[in-house]
Amino acid sequence: MKLENIVIGGGLSGLLISALTNSPIIEEQPSIGGILSFSQLDGMKIPFILPLVKSQEVLSGYGAKIEKISFDLDIIKERYLLKKVCPLCEDLPIWLNFQGDLYLIKNINDIISNLGKNVQVIKDHAEVVDPYTIKSRRHGMIKIENKIFYTAPATCYSNVINRDELKFRSSIISVFVVRKIQENNRIIIDGGSSTSFSHVIYLNDFPERGISSMFVYAFFDMSSKQIELRNIISDLKRQKILNPDQVLSIRSKVIKEAILIGEPLVKLADVTMEGRLGRWKNFSIEDIARLYSPY
Repeated sequence: MKLENIVIGGGLSGLLISALTNSPIIEEQPSIGGILSFSQLDGMKIPFILPLVKSQEVLSGYGAKIEKISFDLDIIKERYLLKKVCPLCEDLPIWLNFQGDLYLIKNINDIISNLGKNVQVIKDHAEVVDPYTIKSRRHGMIKIENKIFYTAPATCYSNVINRDELKFRSSIISVFVVRKIQENNRIIIDGGSSTSFSHVIYLNDFPERGISSMFVYAFFDMSSKQIELRNIISDLKRQKILNPDQVLSIRSKVIKEAILIGEPLVKLADVTMEGRLGRWKNFSIEDIARLYSPY
């Protein structure tokens, strides 16, 4: 197989770069969208990461439907939050900042799906052999005439000299569909060590059906014991946030490289490192849209 360009990784960055450069994507995950991929819960498409942004112009050229949204905000033991979520970080990523005006991208699922429909997606695992060759499991060697855009984790690329120095915090993201608990949207941020989770976002997004969604973020070190979903549910009940009897459906997903720490050093500038994982930066949705969208 011979291609002019190729994008490795089918997250939002990869999809936008693919649309911008008319390049195919090679992606080994069963679904595109990366951390913005979605799951079917009770007939509703719900993303794992709630797409909250601070600007109503984000992805407007791709038909984004954006609505200003307000939350009741409860912050518990804030002084311990950074140590709980990311002990090696100087600050938390901007996407964990829920203060100030917030806007919800209501149709992020449609945006991801439409971007995927308009580009060629090759389902395969890929490794960079040299600036013009990719080794894949199903398609063998793929020759690239012009450019490789690498949006996969920098830790997986052999030309990154300091791969062992790049650190990350993992997260288990749990999405609950629940019976309606209250009228107002609510965010709980808990820096205390007695709870497994740090962030709970309650969204009264399906009032006509009497149900709501709840997003729960818990962060941990992959080298230690992973946080279990049953512990999160137990802590939610103990804190009187959620009773298990209110739960209709649950999906959880482990994001290995959720918060990124360090700066990758590339031996040769032979491949274009892009996106959150390629550049190893805690980009927000706004950052990615600004970098890779022409609109």
